[in-house]
Amino acid sequence: MTDAPEIVPAAPGGKLVLFCIGLCLLAIFVSSVVYRLQNPGLTVPGQAMPAAGQGGAGGMPGMGDMGDMAAVRELMKTLQDHPGDPETLLKLARAFAQMQAWAQAKVFLDDLLSREPDNEQGLTLAGVVAYQQEDYPAAAAVYEKILAASPDNVMARFNLGILYKHYLGRPEEARKLFEGLLALKPDDARLAEMVKKELETPAAAAPAGQ
Repeated sequence: MTDAPEIVPAAPGGKLVLFCIGLCLLAIFVSSVVYRLQNPGLTVPGQAMPAAGQGGAGGMPGMGDMGDMAAVRELMKTLQDHPGDPETLLKLARAFAQMQAWAQAKVFLDDLLSREPDNEQGLTLAGVVAYQQEDYPAAAAVYEKILAASPDNVMARFNLGILYKHYLGRPEEARKLFEGLLALKPDDARLAEMVKKELETPAAAAPAGQ
């Protein structure tokens, strides 16, 4: 079974875009940061809070996600046949993240990372899940761990910079991360433009309680 591209919730006024895993994680951070700063009372970018029983942050998927749930059932069967298989755990975490069922995604990521604590793909997704659950220090800790092992990881560098600048009140450290990212000359022109914009704009006020 191959991994399907992940669908990123649209930023305000934007469109739904298909991304592979790396750019998907960047887009989740960018769209979520923009939307949360504009609408601090909402937790899912571009959408109202889901009603009980619908998919959403921490909730189980709704009827619209039945196709995704069929894939999840297949993965669960695979996991039953091969308990603790890291690849299957990661696929399950991704599947629930696609449905924005962050609590369920975290269950499988915790299992994966208890077995493979340095799994970079698992750590990267764990950072997104922690971010979506508004546990910003935990998300930052994940990306700090990734960068300690892989200083040239541009996604981790960008995500950590966003967390430092917009959520943790550490703008100078964020600036150093963004400047270091540009020094790496990332291949993706959009990423470079996003980094330049972050360097040109001041940090917004951190969310209440942070």
